[in-house]
Amino acid sequence: MDIYIFDIKKNECRIISWINTKNGSIFIKDILPHASYDKWWQSEVK
Repeated sequence: MDIYIFDIKKNECRIISWINTKNGSIFIKDILPHASYDKWWQSEVK
């Protein structure tokens, strides 16, 4: 699975999602404002 980030709401928020291209499933983990996304990115993604 791959992580995909989508900017929404005139670039004020981001959708964090995992997309499995093998079976076509999408898991939406969270919808966050940019400041919260930056904190998540620093703590979760290495």
